[in-house]
Amino acid sequence: MDTHLNLPEIPAHPMDLRLSFKPFIKYLTQRKATIPAGDVQSQVVDYLLEQLNPLIPADSIEETYTPDQLEAIAQLLKLSVLPIVGTEREIPYAFGLPIPLELFHASDTFIQYITPALEMGNEEHKNPTDKLRYFYQLILENCYTIRFIKELTPSISFQKTERGITKYYRLKVNVNFVEPQYYQSELPPLQNEWVEFAKGYRSFEQMTSTLPLHLFTLSGFCVFLVEDITEESSLQQLKEVFIHLQTDSEELIYNRFEKALRDLCGLPDIHIGLMPFFKVNDTYVFHPQFSNRSVFFTQIRTCEQHGDLLQQPDIQKTIAQRLKQHDHPHLFCDLNQFAEPELRLLHNNGLKSFMLYPIKAGDELIGVIEMASENADSLGEEVLFKVEKVVPLVRELLLFQINEFNKNVDRLIRQRFTSLQPAVEWKFNEVAWQYLKAGNRKPTQPELARVRFPQVYPLYGAVDIRNSSSERHRAVRHDLSQQLSGVEQLLEKVREREYRHEALLEWNKHYQNVLLLDLSPDDEESITLFLIQQVSPYLRHLQQSQKELQEPIESYFRQTDPQSGIFHRAQRDYEQSLDWINSTVNSYIEQEEQKLQSVYPHYFEKYRTDGMEYNIYVGQSIAPKTPFVADDLRRLRLWQLTSMIEMAQLTHRLLPHLPLPLQTTQLILAHAQPVAISFREDEHRFDVEGSYSIRYEVIKKRIDKAVVLGSGERLTQPDQIALVYMNQQEISDFLPLIHQLQEKNQIAAEIEYLELEPVQGLVGLKAIRLRIQYTNSAPVQDLQLEQVRL
Repeated sequence: MDTHLNLPEIPAHPMDLRLSFKPFIKYLTQRKATIPAGDVQSQVVDYLLEQLNPLIPADSIEETYTPDQLEAIAQLLKLSVLPIVGTEREIPYAFGLPIPLELFHASDTFIQYITPALEMGNEEHKNPTDKLRYFYQLILENCYTIRFIKELTPSISFQKTERGITKYYRLKVNVNFVEPQYYQSELPPLQNEWVEFAKGYRSFEQMTSTLPLHLFTLSGFCVFLVEDITEESSLQQLKEVFIHLQTDSEELIYNRFEKALRDLCGLPDIHIGLMPFFKVNDTYVFHPQFSNRSVFFTQIRTCEQHGDLLQQPDIQKTIAQRLKQHDHPHLFCDLNQFAEPELRLLHNNGLKSFMLYPIKAGDELIGVIEMASENADSLGEEVLFKVEKVVPLVRELLLFQINEFNKNVDRLIRQRFTSLQPAVEWKFNEVAWQYLKAGNRKPTQPELARVRFPQVYPLYGAVDIRNSSSERHRAVRHDLSQQLSGVEQLLEKVREREYRHEALLEWNKHYQNVLLLDLSPDDEESITLFLIQQVSPYLRHLQQSQKELQEPIESYFRQTDPQSGIFHRAQRDYEQSLDWINSTVNSYIEQEEQKLQSVYPHYFEKYRTDGMEYNIYVGQSIAPKTPFVADDLRRLRLWQLTSMIEMAQLTHRLLPHLPLPLQTTQLILAHAQPVAISFREDEHRFDVEGSYSIRYEVIKKRIDKAVVLGSGERLTQPDQIALVYMNQQEISDFLPLIHQLQEKNQIAAEIEYLELEPVQGLVGLKAIRLRIQYTNSAPVQDLQLEQVRL
């Protein structure tokens, strides 16, 4: 067929495009030379050449063809470039020239896809710069033999919506049979900046000379293929939901989430529920506000006989515990086949298929995805397979909601502003004055009511206790083993034994065997309850009935005292060592913070974890009357390095005095770009703004578990400072400072440059590790900030 489709005008390009089949003939000829003689493929190529050569003028530059000739050539092209397993009806393909799109042959399926897109005008074209860069690549590769690792692929994206479901497509343009031709005597001399632009290392505006594209002609034809990218686009939309969590309203977040999931599954009438599971004091609680997002609770609300379920405070706890015990996806393809009351309720309300997909973070159940349909068998394994692809993104959304819930609880506890740091108190005074002028009401201009500091540089550091969780686990395991051994010795001394006595001996032996293997949190709880609820009452009973056991049993109970008993010694050693280290680190940081304000006024916050983390935000907006220069930021970064060295020195000198020799690790995140922070009145704390800043927060929260690429080794190690970064600029600011400290012999001369494994969606993180040079001098009391002012 002879088909001409004219897409809306794309920005003009400075090159002529000519229809030609000579590049294809050239390709076939080269292909034939690589095939052994007599091979079946060689016979196919011979046949194509025999059929094509008479149709294509050999000497003429201009090639003209009749519609019949183009159709004949198209039939041969179908044989050679399309998959044999496909048919014209199955494969949406076309042959022709792009920009504007002119086709000399197209399949019916291709026309069906493209025509609605043209009528709706919803195609998304490549950036003009990308198209220009592609022309550069094409010419440099064919005329100058420059090879590109990352090649640009011409394509056009479009979409169409039917019955509320949006399908996304990409029109891919294969240009293997297009050749640039230069008709002057000699090619223009190759310029390095042309190559840099083609590789994306230089912008077009930065170029001082450009390729004379108007002197080149593109000859050949393109193969156009339409591919369905609905899954790819829907997943990208779900990622966008996560990116805008901090800025979009809850209603918009849910609407975008449900729309993307419906598009992904291809089910327009599906009911979608997403419900986070909140905890207060480690107990699941029912939040009525979020029940509106649940399919199950929405159905309950419509039934008067079940409405009282929503008033039961333990309903969320019951559901969460049931799903935690059975944390696999629950798929009910036909609800009519199930007799459970909850499923019958859904069926009686018109739902015919239902799915529950529990979402976990680690071992913790954090929420559930619900999907329901009014058609039986609408939800099957195909839908389940698609839902599994979005689970990591849904997990992030649920964790965000749980985090927001916890923040709100904290806000309600605090009620009022926490104590303000002097560096930012002036801004609160200004905002308070705006409220006073407005009669204690919120000012009409939103900016006057905000405590916000734009363009501030974030500095983050963390001192962590190495293997703190495993050390605690080891201590608990040791103490319980000691106590169970003590119980066994007592029980063996009993003269008059009864059934209860023998049962306790058996359970005691069982738990000793459990400890020999390992100790899970559930095992720890079970053993503790066994000792408290079963062993202790029985021993108190024996004290009354067998006088010779009174003193041994009393001695046993003295050893169970958490403050002095031997059965808690390992845990006391752990806790005391942890407290000494944290007290030393926190005392040092508090003293340093008071002096560090003299370098430049800034906002400082620290968090107690198993170790300590701190954030510093510094910039002109925090201290408008004090000029902020690059040297101020350099001095604060130098303080980051020197303070990590000093804290490592202090904790290293503690080691001989600790009951349990715990070690520390030191971590710094390098970040070169400024962020904006604002005070959130609902949480009474500062938070970063914008998607780029949120990415910084995400990196900051995840790098403590980072692993060196390909080794399985944790990045953070004792006696070393780990410095994480994304690009070379960020680490370049630290390298001169590191050199200074190496000259002072505070850091070893060697620097480890490392790449890190992806961390929960973060790819491309890098790090350096610096070995600390320990000294044998007395503990450092204060770091003289004059050292920082170099």
